[in-house]
Amino acid sequence: AAAALARGRLRYADLRELALRGTSMPTRQAAGDAQRCFEAASLIGDAAQKAFALVMLGKIAWRSDDYDLDERRRDAIVLFRRAYDALPATGKPTGRDDPYPCYRLHAARLKVALDAAAGRVTPLALQACRETAFGASDGSVASIVEDCVRAFEACRKQDPYHARAAHSQAVAARAQPTL
Repeated sequence: AAAALARGRLRYADLRELALRGTSMPTRQAAGDAQRCFEAASLIGDAAQKAFALVMLGKIAWRSDDYDLDERRRDAIVLFRRAYDALPATGKPTGRDDPYPCYRLHAARLKVALDAAAGRVTPLALQACRETAFGASDGSVASIVEDCVRAFEACRKQDPYHARAAHSQAVAARAQPTL
């Protein structure tokens, strides 16, 4: 599992570098290689390795241009939730030892909710947001944003570095009259 994660990290770094250069075919190849490595690690790794691999798969899905934006976002949110669920539950503010999967999940949810509030509705991703709430939520866009704020506050309590910028963005979004 460690070897698969290491190879996946290298291919993901290649993917990011190639994407910055704007080359599409090598980018797709690097994405496919990284995806296969992370899929293998998610199947054979321990809880932390599985969570990391699922987060990376979610990041690849979020950035992929191989299929519809709404479906990509839904898939990424589901993978981030699986990463969060892969870690054992604890009494820490985020409910897990590592706040990163929690942060990633709710950063994606916040982006979808803000797009929905701006009129760029993505029904599949919005449904995934409703199904992956951090706490109690009625499913409205305003409720999703509020739920993300609570998740980011928990991430910041556990690790002050995580979610600082996203928390500020969510608090500012919460104050918007359009929600």
